[in-house]
Amino acid sequence: MSQPKLYTGTTADRIERLINHGIIHKDSAEFLKDTIPTQWSDHCNAWIENAIGYFPMPLGIANDIPINEKIYHLPLAIEETSVIAGLCKMGKLIRQKGTLNTKPLNSEIIGQVPFKHVKFNDMLAKAWHEKTDGWIEETNRIVLQGLKKRGGGITKIVIHHHNPFLVVHIHCDPCDAMGANLINQAAEYLKPKFETFFNAQAITAILSNLNQPRVSASIILDDFDPEHGEKIEAISEWANIDPHRAATHNKGIFNGIDAMCIATGNDWRAVSAGGHAFAVKDGQYRALSQWNFKDKQLKGTLSIPMGIGTVGGVTKQHPIAKLSLDILNNPNANELAQIIVACGLLQNFAALYALTDDGIVSGHMRLHIANMIKEQTLSHETEILLKQRLEQTLNDSGHITQSTLKTLIDEIEKP
Repeated sequence: MSQPKLYTGTTADRIERLINHGIIHKDSAEFLKDTIPTQWSDHCNAWIENAIGYFPMPLGIANDIPINEKIYHLPLAIEETSVIAGLCKMGKLIRQKGTLNTKPLNSEIIGQVPFKHVKFNDMLAKAWHEKTDGWIEETNRIVLQGLKKRGGGITKIVIHHHNPFLVVHIHCDPCDAMGANLINQAAEYLKPKFETFFNAQAITAILSNLNQPRVSASIILDDFDPEHGEKIEAISEWANIDPHRAATHNKGIFNGIDAMCIATGNDWRAVSAGGHAFAVKDGQYRALSQWNFKDKQLKGTLSIPMGIGTVGGVTKQHPIAKLSLDILNNPNANELAQIIVACGLLQNFAALYALTDDGIVSGHMRLHIANMIKEQTLSHETEILLKQRLEQTLNDSGHITQSTLKTLIDEIEKP
């Protein structure tokens, strides 16, 4: 099998090749070139293969969000309307009558080395326990020396049985790193030692993105409106038993989490995968957060795996990621994970609040009107009149469509 072809040279060189091969037109090429930054280094060649440019995404701020009795301004990279508005609205509500608090639960990541059809009897178990301390010391000293100096490293090695598999779990404290590369190196280093012990060949060695919950967040609101509170509790209960609702419920949580992960240069795919895997830990996909209403007090909680780093990867290379961390006063990985989970729970609250108030469509469409107008080629005067008419139509009917938009444009521009 031939190796995949990777174009060498600069980003601009690759764009020229695309033109020469008829894959893109010159106008598209110029547009791609415009995405290459002039105010900071062109990093894309170092980050990915066959880079041809950048995909810009809006960066916004959810300001004045109270977390653990401190005020934060949360940077979010997201293109979805109403997310930041919802966070700001709920942040104001919490400042008035509630709290948003977080706490770390653990900071370990896991590497896995699986074997198939390997027997593990009492004699092997005794020999295994005699070996593990030495393996831990050696791996920390040789592979994870820098991490060990910072207070991290391998903490334990344990065996899990998933018939017909025997899977060795390597637990590691990554400190301020997300730790994917570190745990993969440790697992690869230990793999031949495990193979010798079992006299069997391992299938592979790889990290897991599913860890035990690393962070929890809670929202408590006193003197909360009973009608809203009871409905929010009911929606939460529904999401815990209906996977179709749970998927949408959890998507709202990740609207906040993923947007902050992207803004800070963290691996949002790994965080999402771990979160969704955790949502199905008991065999059914369920809501990641729970909401309860009692005696006029609304309480929401969220516990989730959170592999977050502030060193390594692109967190220190990407200028926007560095800026985002500066906005957050440069938290360590543990603090950043807590801020991100708080953002996820707050966005979940915003969605539930909207569902029990005017509904998702009304609030979302009010903010989406500007996007609908921008897609049209109109005079400034027409844009102003169209915005007024669309808002009035939304207030009167509760919805607007592309057909509504075209009808109103025709009416406004009619001679």
